[in-house]
Amino acid sequence: MIKNLGIIVLVLLFSSNVYSKEIALSCSVISSGYKYSIILNTSKKTIILDNKKAKVIKWNKYEILANISDSHYILDRVNGTLKLEGGSGESYGQCKVEDKTLF
Repeated sequence: MIKNLGIIVLVLLFSSNVYSKEIALSCSVISSGYKYSIILNTSKKTIILDNKKAKVIKWNKYEILANISDSHYILDRVNGTLKLEGGSGESYGQCKVEDKTLF
């Protein structure tokens, strides 16, 4: 009985990290050639964009909307496009999954 309880405790301890997943993206803006490094934490629903934490406005299975100061970022989760809206107008980029981040 004690062995079974010990096994259950160990399984619960090691299985808690299964749900936390970080996805690293590299996004290239077409017009300027600038590259963004994005880390998505799917369990906490947080975004780190170029080493700055973004305020998440909307997170669903199709898109993610986030803000950093006066800039708005819209990440399309279906086709991987990134739309940037800010003081310099609108620009678009394409994102791909990376093994590591740029920063």
